[in-house]
Amino acid sequence: MDSESLEKGWRYLMDVHSGLCRIIESRDPLPQYQQLNFSRIRVLRAIYEQPDNCAMLKEVAKELGLTAGAISQMVDLLVKEGLVVRARSETDRRAVTLRVSIQAESIRQCLFTAFNETMTEVLSGVSEEDYAGFLRVMEVMRERIAEISKSMRN
Repeated sequence: MDSESLEKGWRYLMDVHSGLCRIIESRDPLPQYQQLNFSRIRVLRAIYEQPDNCAMLKEVAKELGLTAGAISQMVDLLVKEGLVVRARSETDRRAVTLRVSIQAESIRQCLFTAFNETMTEVLSGVSEEDYAGFLRVMEVMRERIAEISKSMRN
């Protein structure tokens, strides 16, 4: 792939990400959660996807590629809204773990519905074959990102 093609690809990825975030946030699928923007949804997802839906702050920061300070501010708001629960670690009493609350679990389906509706609208007119190709490319990218990230940690 040449430089121009690569630039076009990453610009498209950034534009699509920004556009999806704007659409979903503007539709406000959960109006009762005023502070629940796309960044905070990513924090919830990062916690939820950890074993036992439990994570340390530094694990969430690492997963999202952000500083612990940035994540801490988002977690404070999520705790305030009752979507994340802080608790002492069972293995290290000095450490604090984060868990997704029962309340957050209940809004997951609402968010999935909003995401699916948005993707359905955005992808209207895309053939099944083209979409399958898109998913294959995205899967390869995810795998390569995981490999590169893993090698960076070693």
